[in-house]
Amino acid sequence: YVSADLKNHAVAYFLEPLLRNHDKTRFEVFVYCNNDIFDGTTDYLKDLSEHWRVISQDSDEAVFNLIQKDAIDILIDLSGHTSGNRMSVFAHKPAPLQATWLGYPCTTGLRAIDYRFTDAVADPEGVADATHSEKLIRLENGFLCYRGDERVAITEQPPSVEKGFVTFASFNNITKLNPLIIEIWSKVLNNVENSRFLLKTSALTDDKGKANCLGMFADNGIPEERIDWHFRLPDKADHLRLYREIDISLDTYPYNGTTTTFESLWMGVPVVTLSGDRHASRVGASILKTLGLDRLVAENADQFVDIATRLANDESLLASYRKSLRNTLKQSPLCNAEKFAAKMEAAYEKIWREYLKTI
Repeated sequence: YVSADLKNHAVAYFLEPLLRNHDKTRFEVFVYCNNDIFDGTTDYLKDLSEHWRVISQDSDEAVFNLIQKDAIDILIDLSGHTSGNRMSVFAHKPAPLQATWLGYPCTTGLRAIDYRFTDAVADPEGVADATHSEKLIRLENGFLCYRGDERVAITEQPPSVEKGFVTFASFNNITKLNPLIIEIWSKVLNNVENSRFLLKTSALTDDKGKANCLGMFADNGIPEERIDWHFRLPDKADHLRLYREIDISLDTYPYNGTTTTFESLWMGVPVVTLSGDRHASRVGASILKTLGLDRLVAENADQFVDIATRLANDESLLASYRKSLRNTLKQSPLCNAEKFAAKMEAAYEKIWREYLKTI
């Protein structure tokens, strides 16, 4: 596995269950760490790895030679074209089989990368294949595995019961916000009397960015006093506790949330998502449909507004979600790390057998 995100980052959260549950009698696991930051998460992942290689200061040639010396059979990219990637190493094909997974929501465009791991909802058959240079491997029951924090308890009731109004929210990165999704969110807010919107993002630290967001809401009839703001919190537990203050999460579009969707569901907060025509706008649908929560998936903007409005006006359903969503997630394939690791390993073995037939 090659990644620059082996630290306090979403990629690390989803890689951890796989590293922890790999069958070490059948697979020898190497991790190539290209981090520029090292923290407690880095140390934890290192402890789960048989072979840990720090490559952040190494040239492409040195990394290429190291991978070949380690005699890697299948090399997995976890970065795609995000910051800190080593695409230029993959382009020189240091391993006979190369694949990409998890860290980037579309094709790498590199013919040297043979496969991309996804699922049939995020990348529908007959639709997504033509837009990828890689062959798509569609994993059954989702391409992600999540481990929630049991230390943070859920409140017994939605906050609207005590506050007397519904709070919608998005905890996604501010770069996923745009005039279209704020227009859609605003229609929901205009439909639900006295409702409020809580926006939390670690990236929103300057007045200009905040003013820009407020301006987009104002353009759609939502005054500043209906918007609450939260920035980076001291630790992950505090971040999760903030979900206790909201009734319904509204997903971003056309780039859906991933970690934020799992966190919201873990804290008993339903997520309404809008499904689009590509992986980045179908991850929400992938997660929710795997959980049997199809009713929270919209196929167009009007349906999104209708789903969110109806949910906000259904106190009993909100209360039911509060009590059941964490257990629904825990009992699903999306939290079964052992089965997920076995599923990935079966896919690795299959592509390796296919490769052996060609040599």
